[in-house]
Formats: sequence, structure tokens, C-alpha cells
Amino acid sequence: MQQVLQKLAEIDQTLIEHSKKLAEHDQQFVKIDKRFDAVDKRFEAVDKRFDQIDGQIDFLAKKMLEHDGRLDHIDEKLEQTATKDDISRVMNSLDKIVKLYENKDQELPFLARGLRNVEDKVEVHDKDIKAMKPLLGIA
Repeated sequence: MQQVLQKLAEIDQTLIEHSKKLAEHDQQFVKIDKRFDAVDKRFEAVDKRFDQIDGQIDFLAKKMLEHDGRLDHIDEKLEQTATKDDISRVMNSLDKIVKLYENKDQELPFLARGLRNVEDKVEVHDKDIKAMKPLLGIA
């Protein structure tokens, strides 16, 4: 019986040691749970930041689509707008036309004087013909 009591005392001591170890493990689990709670809070904060970033990305995507539409509109207008080369060609053509006009403008006084000379000669010839007709018996 003594042996049984001694064995029971040993078992009781072993159970006490195991109980202490379990209590230590419980404390460690409490610490781990607290760490997990802290990590969960950090994850929640990160999730909120991701939600904000998602909202910003959505906003930027909408703005990008708006700008794409505006850029398409600008491209269409630019296609209809004259380029520097187009304007240069038009200006060169206008310069040629102005030069032709200036040349004609300079030639007109000479042509007018020549025409007056011809008209004067025609008048003289007309008078001469009128004077010759009665002498020739034509009219």
C-alpha cells in the first residue's frame, strides 16, 4: 500500500508539473493571440488603405477615359487644321499671284499708252480715209 501511495504521489506530482506546463502554454497562447490581434488590426488598416487606393485607381481610370475622349476630339481637330507646310504652300501661291498682279499693274500704263497711240493713229487714218473717199469718188 505504501508503494501505491508513493506511486499516487508521483502521479500527483507529475500531474502538477503538467498542469504548470499547461498554464505556461496557456500564457504563451494568450501572448500569441494578442500578437494575432495586433496583426489583424494592421491587416484591417492595410485593407482600408487598399480600399482607398482602389477608389483612387477607379477615379484615375475614369479620368483617363475622359482624357482619351478629349484627345480623340483634339486629334480630329488637328487632322482638319492646316499644318505649317500647308500654310507655307498657300503663302507661296499667294506670293506668286501677288507678283503676277504687280507685273500686270506695271504693264498696264505701257499698254494704255500703246493703245492711245494706236487709237490716235486710227483717228488719223480715219480722217485720211474720209478725206480720200470724195476724191476717189467712193462715197
